[in-house]
Amino acid sequence: NVIHIKDIANEIKKKITPPMAVENIFQGAVDTLLLKSDDRIILYDTVQEKPSGFEAKVCGVKSVVWCYSTGKGYMTSGLVAFICHIGVVVATHKLEILFTVAETMKVKSGVWDDAGTFIYSTLSHIKYILPNGDHGIVRTLDRPIYITAAKGNKVYCIDRQGKNRAVTIDTTEYTFKRALANKKFDEVLKMVKNSNLIGQSIIGYLQRQGFPEVALHFVKDEKTKFNLALECSNYSHNIDIALKSAKVLDDKECWTKLGHAALRQGNTQVVEKAYQQTLDFERLSFFYTITGNRKNLTRMLDIATHKRKDINARFCNALLLGNVEDRVHLLEEQGQFQLAYITAVTHGLDELAQTIRERLQKEHEKEYGSAEQIPPLVLPTPHPAAKLLLPPIPFVKVDRSWPTTRVARGPFDLSISDSTDTKSTITQKVEADAQHDEEAPSTAWGDEDVRLSDEEDQKTGNTEATTQEGADADLGDVDGWGGDDLPDLD
Repeated sequence: NVIHIKDIANEIKKKITPPMAVENIFQGAVDTLLLKSDDRIILYDTVQEKPSGFEAKVCGVKSVVWCYSTGKGYMTSGLVAFICHIGVVVATHKLEILFTVAETMKVKSGVWDDAGTFIYSTLSHIKYILPNGDHGIVRTLDRPIYITAAKGNKVYCIDRQGKNRAVTIDTTEYTFKRALANKKFDEVLKMVKNSNLIGQSIIGYLQRQGFPEVALHFVKDEKTKFNLALECSNYSHNIDIALKSAKVLDDKECWTKLGHAALRQGNTQVVEKAYQQTLDFERLSFFYTITGNRKNLTRMLDIATHKRKDINARFCNALLLGNVEDRVHLLEEQGQFQLAYITAVTHGLDELAQTIRERLQKEHEKEYGSAEQIPPLVLPTPHPAAKLLLPPIPFVKVDRSWPTTRVARGPFDLSISDSTDTKSTITQKVEADAQHDEEAPSTAWGDEDVRLSDEEDQKTGNTEATTQEGADADLGDVDGWGGDDLPDLD
């Protein structure tokens, strides 16, 4: 169990007797060897002739590949790849295992390229491993090869006939991932703009790495673009991207998600647009209440009364508006005369209260008919400490988005803002329209009618078909109900 170290003339320079049984010897860094003993790999110092104290537990090692430093002719204290029967194990120069890439097929060979990517071959594939643990397939093979070197987009190898071959590979995927891992953002953006990186795997990778905004540069699928824009909705331009995608998709679920995201950001124009598209009347009523838009809230009461014929919504909107008369009339229509009477009396509507009292008296007398003694009509009396149930009157109407705090720009934000307008065109148009509405009063709430869904039409008996022109236009041009554009009742 003696190791002979020889020079290039094949002369023995040193004899080493390791303190353990050695099954195999692999190359190490400068003045070191890797000794395989049982299921361990030990780093042995040939100068001091003793183990260096670094070892790793790796089973079935067939070969070892060290990572060379670019521009140097010797092995650096970088990374080392152990090719074994379970796959590839990557460790540091101190044999600290970083990660293991398992394989179902035997690994035939592998090398490190100049940039520090491990390229290896199996029976049917050429694959890659990055120092951060990311790995994937480069291309498929129709016959096994044994890689000897990798440079650029060329992999040099030997086939089973012993012939040297050069295989061309596409390095875009792992080059992109490596640049992102190394925070070379200029290179990442250049590849995004000039390379064909479209694919769900790349999009998923960017999401996992925390850079969903990068995928917005090249993704084409509207559904994917919408989800990515919402994921990075902390940047104001991305809400506008999601809005454009939502218009194209025109899906209720998308509008609902957009409304939640815009509400978190305080983008009131987009929130209103989303609620209108989903016909979420309850949220719209509450939205108009908290923003002080009593004009639109009154319109919601009219819609609930005449179009939707929704009793609960009508009562709720009347309650939010403080419209006591409408509440009294609604209770009367539903046969709740006692409640209508006490509501009118409590709020000082004496004429309405007297009318209801007379009606109740007639029905009371009619009930007893020709009885000799008719008991007196018992009516509820208001509580002596009763107070008027009226909502507070808003003194400011919120017709613009809430101000947002300054957020430090990320590495890709500048490029995103260059690819879109300097200021959000959509938001700019919405704000301009809102200002125009205040300066020039209109006789109606807009030139458009919002078409209720078929289900709502069947419930309300509304069979008129109304259309929304310019569905693909920007929010500033077609607001749905936007701003003050709620549907006319005429």
